[in-house]
Amino acid sequence: MATTRYGSAGSLAAIVDIQNLEARAARGDASAQYRLATCYEDAVGVPREPDRALGLYRAAARSDLREAQVALGIMLALGDGVHRDYGEAWAWFSRAAGQGDDNACELARLLSRKLAVGDREQARAKIGLAS
Repeated sequence: MATTRYGSAGSLAAIVDIQNLEARAARGDASAQYRLATCYEDAVGVPREPDRALGLYRAAARSDLREAQVALGIMLALGDGVHRDYGEAWAWFSRAAGQGDDNACELARLLSRKLAVGDREQARAKIGLAS
């Protein structure tokens, strides 16, 4: 049985209502988008689909859900089943840091060392974050 960030996948799948999350996520519910993304990332109740998780994290992150911004940044920084993008990861960490997330602030600081100033500005523009 797979282990996820929340415990064993089997026990969690029993309490996760994927259909309900899918419906709420389709209506733009950022919390449902985030929870569903974690399911697709960790294969809880659904097959592991990193690209689907990435899209759902992005949708929730654009709604300013800080947890989604951090999760998206981590996924992009690690290249966990998706194309690694330090610039976009840095931008999402910076956005979460702007909402008071101290961990995201530290992650943005660490990633900024890997990026030129122009790369950071391009990443900020990519996610719609003003300079």
